[in-house]
Amino acid sequence: MNSNYVAIDGPDIPGPRDAASTGTNCSITTLSMDMIDSTSQRYSKSIMSSNTEFMKMYDVWSKHLDAAPFKFVEKFSGDGLHITADSMHAGEVINLAMAMLHEFEKLGATAGGQPMGEIDFQVRAGIATGPAFRFRPKHGGNVDHLSSVCDRSARLCSAASAQALFVDPHTVNAANMTLVTSPLGDMLSRTPDDYLGDKQSVQLKGIPEPVPYFELLWSKGRFGVRSSVVTEISSAPTPPPPGSPSPAAARSSTGSDQLIGTTKVWMSDRGYGFVTGHDGEDFHVSSRALLYGEDAEHLRTGTRVVFLPADAAEAGKSRRAFSVVLVGQEAEGRVSFVHAEKPFGFIAVADDHGRELRFHMVVDAALRTALKAGDEVGFQVALDASGTRARAINVGKLGEGDLAVA
Repeated sequence: MNSNYVAIDGPDIPGPRDAASTGTNCSITTLSMDMIDSTSQRYSKSIMSSNTEFMKMYDVWSKHLDAAPFKFVEKFSGDGLHITADSMHAGEVINLAMAMLHEFEKLGATAGGQPMGEIDFQVRAGIATGPAFRFRPKHGGNVDHLSSVCDRSARLCSAASAQALFVDPHTVNAANMTLVTSPLGDMLSRTPDDYLGDKQSVQLKGIPEPVPYFELLWSKGRFGVRSSVVTEISSAPTPPPPGSPSPAAARSSTGSDQLIGTTKVWMSDRGYGFVTGHDGEDFHVSSRALLYGEDAEHLRTGTRVVFLPADAAEAGKSRRAFSVVLVGQEAEGRVSFVHAEKPFGFIAVADDHGRELRFHMVVDAALRTALKAGDEVGFQVALDASGTRARAINVGKLGEGDLAVA
């Protein structure tokens, strides 16, 4: 820790003039949240109507801030809220943001495109983390911070579309992502990996280089950037050679890029065929792409599969499916995560090149203590009720029989 570190509630918070000699004295995480098109709404509505809507927004903020389990400073600007806490609480700040966004979504329910809820406005949020100078203004007032972090969180927020939550990579690194959760995510039994979208970058006003960010997937889907903002998927400086897995497909830290598909055609005598992804794209699959060679005898038209996408072997051809496993067949992997309190965990299955598939598993309270990260297990490949998520059922430690049937 910085020897000049100053606690957010410390007794010796310096004044602003000390910034020149001190540089930084803390590490912060800042959440910015604001109302979409608040200026135009103020001009199109009466003062009383606008103030009433702001108070509804303020009531939601106050409710969640009152229950926040960490110390923070708050600041309002226009129709926006800025919360700053020590970066050790980055994960809790993420949870706070997702809980508030979830409540605003409920309050602003729509039907057929028409407002049906208590509010007819929407919000968005951005979170950033990094070093800062913490000070107390000379003429009184709350603790404040001098840092590009505050500006970055506000600009990430302004780039987000309604209901979106953007966080910078420093926030992801500072947060304990195993503790990140949202009300809807709990209902859907999401794992920590399910919350993190692809790493992207966006050009923000006043910042010369594109700023990398992740969208936190707290709701049923992605919200993305405002239509007027340019964003791009982060990639390696040079493209991979033809036929190699794309950077997104090769990324094994989250498993969020694996796909579910249905075998469109399989020519067993030739050892290849095609599988169709959920969006209708056809992928070339060969017997060499099967994670377990013996699965070839079970592969036929209509068989559901889990796989990783890779680039086409040559220009103009279909993309390829790698690390393919068949739904209903047996597989082996290692436990990568077991939640300490909630009844789920995660199994990783790696191929010879280190690419990983991830499988969600249900683990009851008794079995939670029997499984730990790193355990080698066998299981049956399955899908959830929606057919969009890979699951592991009939899980058992290798050599010890079944542990769970779910």
